[in-house]
Amino acid sequence: MNKTALLASLALCLANIPSTYAAPKKPAPRVSPPTVVVQKYFNTIINDDNYAGDKYWCSSSKDLVSRFFAPTRYRIISGSAYKTGGSYTVQLHSSNKGGQPIVARWSVYVQKEKNATRAQGLPYGYCIALISES
Repeated sequence: MNKTALLASLALCLANIPSTYAAPKKPAPRVSPPTVVVQKYFNTIINDDNYAGDKYWCSSSKDLVSRFFAPTRYRIISGSAYKTGGSYTVQLHSSNKGGQPIVARWSVYVQKEKNATRAQGLPYGYCIALISES
């Protein structure tokens, strides 16, 4: 290969190299299936309405369903997920019946739905088993 052809080949190679270095993208953090249910539940009651969140409750807990007055935002403070469920502490901004803003911490328990048909409509088959004030 002569000098001219070598320089032309080198110029072609250099033209195909990006001018800036793009750092590899970090993979999104993996969220556990029980955590997904907690997120979906609170996003639903804040963005839709309290009654829309009922679909995330376990069929065995239908008499324990909790409702909040005018929830506006939430934050998962802590949590542990395991194979059959999870337990979380959630800080929720909402109102009391009188309309006064309140911030409270709630314990949220998640488990696998035992009704196979109902489990198909839930994220990963998990549901809210109980919510109680922390």
